Order: sequence, then structure tokens, then C-alpha cells
Amino acid sequence: MINIFFDIESTGTNPYTAEIIEANFQEYIDGVKTREYDYRARVDFWSEDAEKIHKIKEYETLGYNAKREALEKLVSWLPKEFTFLTYANKNTELGVINYDVACLENELNLSGYKNYFLKNAKKMKAPISVHTIAKECARKLLFAPILGKEAYRLGIVRNESAKASNRQSFAQGSVYYALFGELPPSSHRAKIDVDCLVRIYNELVSLQNETKSLI
Repeated sequence: MINIFFDIESTGTNPYTAEIIEANFQEYIDGVKTREYDYRARVDFWSEDAEKIHKIKEYETLGYNAKREALEKLVSWLPKEFTFLTYANKNTELGVINYDVACLENELNLSGYKNYFLKNAKKMKAPISVHTIAKECARKLLFAPILGKEAYRLGIVRNESAKASNRQSFAQGSVYYALFGELPPSSHRAKIDVDCLVRIYNELVSLQNETKSLI
């Protein structure tokens, strides 16, 4: 079984208008890391908001590959029959959607690849949301999520709506802190975020397996 964990840094939150600036892809076969790929592309429309969030300066991207070239390199790197795992935060402009996968598919479409290219040409299976796995584990009381106001106090989330929230926070950084008792590395760069994603996934799977062994 080939799993590919990935995360993107993009210019917006709508997968049909956002462009991918950077992405990191990590391939695991039967739980063992086998390959890694860093995607870098010059976008057509720069976003100052994205620059503030991701801390990527526009001048840094001038040496990146042209978008079509970057996508061609990624497509040639991707294996046949794989499953994408992303954090898949559902808070996008369009609501419930796997943002990372949708954004990548849209970029491929706009660059001339056929519709459903990943599914038909690369045999991509239905993507897995680690965000969803985390919520299921919390519902089963396998770990205790922190509250939104605690995530805000720790600087994990910065939106004002979380400042006094007594709701459980399932932002990736919040789940990381709840599982490991430490702040995630301070970064919005794809490579570091995927490293954290893999660690979260492995811990959640371990918690689920421990529970099964007790039954």
C-alpha cells in the first residue's frame, strides 16, 4: 500500500482560484518512508495575504519552476495506485472539501491535463483526511483535544473567533499539542507541516490499535 502525505502553501482558500506556491509530498510504502518530493512553482497571481500567512516572499519564487514544468515533474514522480493523506481542514470558502487535493486537481486541469487525471491515469484512491481521523479518535476519548481559547493563548491559532471559544480545536497544530504536549514547529512551510502530519497520523493509528488490542 502506497500512502502519500502532502501539504500545500497556496495563494488563497478557494481551490478553484488558489494557486500552489509550494508543496511537500512524502511517500510511505507499508509504513516506511521511501521517497520525498518538493514542489515549487511560479504562480500567475501573487497574493500578499498568502505572503503574510506562509512567510514566503515573492522574490523567493522567481527561481521556482514555471507552473507547467513543475506539474510535469510532479506527475512523473507520482506512482501508480496511491492514496493521498492530507490534514484536510474543512474550513475553506466552499465548506466541506479536501482542499489540498481539489487545489492540485484544479491546477492540473488548468494546465491541460484531462479531467479526473489523477484518478484515471494514476489510479489515485479516495484521499484520507487526518483531520477526520483526529475527530473520530477524540469522539472515542482516545485523546483530549485542547479548547479554541487555549489554542489561541498558545499562539497555535490566531483567528479572533477562537479567542474565547470553549469548543475543541482540531487545527493541525492544536491536535499536535494535544497528542504530544509540545508546540508544533513554528512554520507554515509545507515540508515541516508534512513532517508534523505524519507524526500525528502515526500516533492516532497507534492509539486506535492500542484500543483494539484491549477489546
